Amino acid sequence: MQKMVLPIITAIVLIAAGFYFLNRSSSNPLEDLKYELISEKKLSHEDLKGKVTLVEFWATTCTTCVANMPDVIKYYEKYKPQGFDIMAVAMKYDDLGAIKNFVNEWKLPFNVAYDLDGSLAKAYRNVRFTPVMFLLDRKGEIVKSFAGKYNSEDFLKTLENTLKQQS
Repeated sequence: MQKMVLPIITAIVLIAAGFYFLNRSSSNPLEDLKYELISEKKLSHEDLKGKVTLVEFWATTCTTCVANMPDVIKYYEKYKPQGFDIMAVAMKYDDLGAIKNFVNEWKLPFNVAYDLDGSLAKAYRNVRFTPVMFLLDRKGEIVKSFAGKYNSEDFLKTLENTLKQQS
């Protein structure tokens, strides 16, 4: 029985540490990333600084992403005057033609990048599924992440608090 206690405690500590680092709300600096927009324009992570930015990983084949899109557009339009921006990042497994059609059909008013090589998903805590969103402060650091069908009240509270903060 005693031989099993140490491995069990070790496993619990490792699992708890993993959840802590995945879900912590403290700011996390990101390296200088390159975002290749479907408009063929390129932005760096440095370009996102100065605004509160939502980086949303999504796919045209993701039903939850599509269902969330009207709310995402509404948030953009409501909070843009306060310094809010969105960088929608289409996953590498998505088809570029389908992405462009979606953007045109929905008239997305914000930047859309295509993560062709998966480097953005890897840099953002190794994103593997969609939707996953990261709210960045004006310094370009992660404030909080949201995954799947997120709690919109929690998101809006976090967004509004982050918008109130000055860099």
